[in-house]
Amino acid sequence: MPGNVTQRDIAEHLGISYLTVNRVLSASGKSSGKVGHATRGRILDAAQLLGYRRNIHASNLVLQRTSTIGVVWPHHALSYYQDVVSALERKARESGYQVVLTHRASPGTGSRAEVEFLLDRRVDGLIVAPDQQAEEAETFQVLAQAGTPVLLFNSFIPGIPCHYLGTDSRRGSNDLARHILELGHRRVTFVAGPENDYTSRSRREGFLDGIRMIAGDEPGPNIVSAGGFDVEDGRRVAEEVLAMPPRPTAVIAANDALAIGLFLGSNVSFRSGCFSSTLSLHLRVASFLGR
Repeated sequence: MPGNVTQRDIAEHLGISYLTVNRVLSASGKSSGKVGHATRGRILDAAQLLGYRRNIHASNLVLQRTSTIGVVWPHHALSYYQDVVSALERKARESGYQVVLTHRASPGTGSRAEVEFLLDRRVDGLIVAPDQQAEEAETFQVLAQAGTPVLLFNSFIPGIPCHYLGTDSRRGSNDLARHILELGHRRVTFVAGPENDYTSRSRREGFLDGIRMIAGDEPGPNIVSAGGFDVEDGRRVAEEVLAMPPRPTAVIAANDALAIGLFLGSNVSFRSGCFSSTLSLHLRVASFLGR
């Protein structure tokens, strides 16, 4: 059959009503249960035989959706984010959705441009891994007012009316601090991320609370602010950490990138690799060969 095959073509081919075919092949599929199993099978077989393809644009107009989810990911996203988006795409397809993936142009720019790009394409919802230091609350408040579903992933921004999916940074770093003390470490250095970052503050405060729970009034850990969450930030402060008198026996980095930077910027051997916390957070421990 030449040209684009329509539902009416299938109805004519089978000698049944268009309404019956539409109930089976409609965008929503809510009425397909009203069609008998045998007839439904004949319709699906004919659709495949004749090369029928649903008109997505027409279906979207009927349903007032595009069956797409917009995603805004960090600039130079780590492999962790690639694993997440792969799983997201798989689950989205199972539900009849496709993912439109964007990356922020550069660090410190916020997500406004990417959000506007995705909204222009009428995505049905947004998943954003925000840059906490650069986001404008207005960007997300406008989305909330428009009724666009938004999920903040991995980074929480107080005051923004969105759903959030991520780790309990404070509890995780608290568990990690206690684990380090139980291993016998007392000369501990914590390499923190940006001071005005919610996640960084939560991990730092949780770590200090965990230290106090066990060590009490003993001297607390040294805190080194890396100023950022990137590999280069960790590399930059590695020399400062190693030069501390006396050298720490354990160094805690507030995220994976900082830990990698510390490894790369250090000229000493490590007794062991990285230990993740019991909650599998992005907090890593590097034990130096110290005394």
